[in-house]
Amino acid sequence: MNSAKDFNKFFDKAFTKIGKQVEFAAVLAANEIAKDVQIGVERQLNADIDRPTPFTSKAFKINRANKKTLSSSVEIKPIQAKYLKYQIEGGTRSGETVLIPRKSAQNKYGNMPRNKLSKLKQQGKTYVANGVVIQKMARKVKPLAFFAPKKAQYKKIFKFFERAHSTAKKVSSRHFVASLRKALATAR
Repeated sequence: MNSAKDFNKFFDKAFTKIGKQVEFAAVLAANEIAKDVQIGVERQLNADIDRPTPFTSKAFKINRANKKTLSSSVEIKPIQAKYLKYQIEGGTRSGETVLIPRKSAQNKYGNMPRNKLSKLKQQGKTYVANGVVIQKMARKVKPLAFFAPKKAQYKKIFKFFERAHSTAKKVSSRHFVASLRKALATAR
């Protein structure tokens, strides 16, 4: 380098290159943090909610970071969010009747198996009286399920935000350092 002009040009190129690699490292780190957060909230779901269905367990998706956004997030898919919000925030759910099966009519997740009620109705083996689903047996009738009132009160039980925040805080510096090392090692 013969002059200050050449030196400044060199530094400008070097800092531009490092800046691009830091940006790349931020994208890598954000996506790795989001993966860990997703795993963390899935574990929290299994700890806080009794026997979640596979559909509920697959409720979380990652919005990946890119060069424009530089940030990622973990969100609950819309269908699952409709019912999980009551587990996260608590509150009153109204407007929908809820079918609550007896223990003998439950699947391993505590719900009535999909289409069981409609199949029994088609076979002429059930009827509803005073909000109770009754199944006709060979020699007797037995209550199968009942319709809960249109209003239900929920307590906060799923610590979604708490777990997401604590997981991100715990792993963020480790992922950023590893991503920065990788970005600088692969710089061209």
